[in-house]
Amino acid sequence: MCTRIRRFGAGVVALAASAALGLVGGVAREAMAQQQFANFTTVSVPATGTLGISNPYPSSISVAGLKRGVAHVSVEIFSFSHTFPGDVGVLLVGPGGQTCELMGRCGNGDDASGVYLTFDDDASTGLPAVITSGVYRPTTCFGSAYDAPAPAGPYGASLRVFNATNGNGKWSLYVQDFASLDAGQLFFGWRLSIIEAGCSTVVYGGSGMTIPAGAPTTTSGPSSLYPSNINVSGLTGKISGVGVRFNGLTHTFPADLDILLRGPNGDTCMVMSDAGGGNPGVTGINFGFTHNATLAVGSPPLDATTYRPTDVAPGDTMPAPAPVGPYVATFAGFNGQNPNGTWSLFVNDDVGGDVGSLGSWELLIYMDERCPADFNTSGTLEIQDIFDFLNAWFAGCP
Repeated sequence: MCTRIRRFGAGVVALAASAALGLVGGVAREAMAQQQFANFTTVSVPATGTLGISNPYPSSISVAGLKRGVAHVSVEIFSFSHTFPGDVGVLLVGPGGQTCELMGRCGNGDDASGVYLTFDDDASTGLPAVITSGVYRPTTCFGSAYDAPAPAGPYGASLRVFNATNGNGKWSLYVQDFASLDAGQLFFGWRLSIIEAGCSTVVYGGSGMTIPAGAPTTTSGPSSLYPSNINVSGLTGKISGVGVRFNGLTHTFPADLDILLRGPNGDTCMVMSDAGGGNPGVTGINFGFTHNATLAVGSPPLDATTYRPTDVAPGDTMPAPAPVGPYVATFAGFNGQNPNGTWSLFVNDDVGGDVGSLGSWELLIYMDERCPADFNTSGTLEIQDIFDFLNAWFAGCP
């Protein structure tokens, strides 16, 4: 659902506050377009004995009816008991194959008995040494390789990996006991909470550039705009995903290119480095990158595809005024941030002998519009005004 918030006077605020007393639970969920899906079947850990996979493995939840991309995911585990919690790993896999290890062999030898755990990236702390009921960030203490049919690692460490993906389909929880002598269960199973993203993807256009500046005489170094900037303003809410698109790239050796995106808060992503192949190069291609794409840039060739950020040989440095490394090849650092401010794209040709150009580039911002930005001043009190106010209130909007 897409909400619109109207400005209204103190009388409406008072009325809305009174209504909130009886509607907190249901309205809060609807306000943030949150839906919950559960599987209350007991999960035995392990299936038999004291070592190995759980039963069922995986425990699955089928999600349907989501109309927009994912903006936020949290997971509840009901009545977790185990005589040695540090033996247990819990892995969440989304419909698109993205992974997040919720609990990776954390906790000491103290028994966990009937513990209720919520995993949420917005939690203030990870799992403690003695596991008690509470809200925690996903926490990996000792990495493990889950048995098939769980996907192979490495596994994600944040639930934001699911942001801006299609949440419809099968979500799977893989639970495994990685050491002998102890056993336990998730007695009441688990629940998945999904907040849908806002109604739109905001696209901003950036300028073209010559690569490198001074080409064809100069064949290495920064591009003619370094950086190329896009100024974003007027957006309300938080980022749930980021992407970039390049239009009309021509280059005789694309693997020479290092492309770095910096956000308003200083977070960076090495979008492409040492990838894309060499001669004969590319001519006028359009392609893009999003955080939820699964395909890496091959070598060669680049084509009209949407890729995930790809840094083939991490460790390259970017000339000033680009921020210093090390850099990560993921857009995840932008999630949850304020999108307003200056976004900068740094393009550097780090090996001599080849040249190129870029026609233009686009910045894609997927918004979590739990704080809607559509205000009007109708001045007329309507029932919808009350619910719109509650929507904003429970979403934490200012």
